[in-house]
Order: sequence, then structure tokens, then C-alpha cells
Amino acid sequence: NKEKKILKNIISDLEKQEIYKVSNINKILNTYKTDSENINIWKKKIFNAVLYNDKETYLTLLNI
Repeated sequence: NKEKKILKNIISDLEKQEIYKVSNINKILNTYKTDSENINIWKKKIFNAVLYNDKETYLTLLNI
């Protein structure tokens, strides 16, 4: 599945970052452009978790 491959790549890059590295995480998220609504919603959830320093949600979203 194409979506799973994209998510796997994004997650792999994000796992190398600490949650407080907001600008780095934002750059990673913006690197992966997609028309997939599901991935774009997931990316927004990731960014919001980072923005509000919600580590529990962030880690949950990385483990999908």
C-alpha cells in the first residue's frame, strides 16, 4: 500500500527527532507532499502534538 510506505518513511525520519525540535519535525512533515487525505490528517495530528508538547499522543501516532 502506497500510504503505508509513505507513513513508514515519515515515521522513520520522525523517530530520529526529539519532540521539542518543532522546526525539524515541521521540515520533515513538509518534505512529504501527498494527496492522501489520511496522511495529511495524520501529519496535522503529529504537528499539533509537537506544538503542544503532547509526547503521549506523539508517540501513539508514531506507533500506528
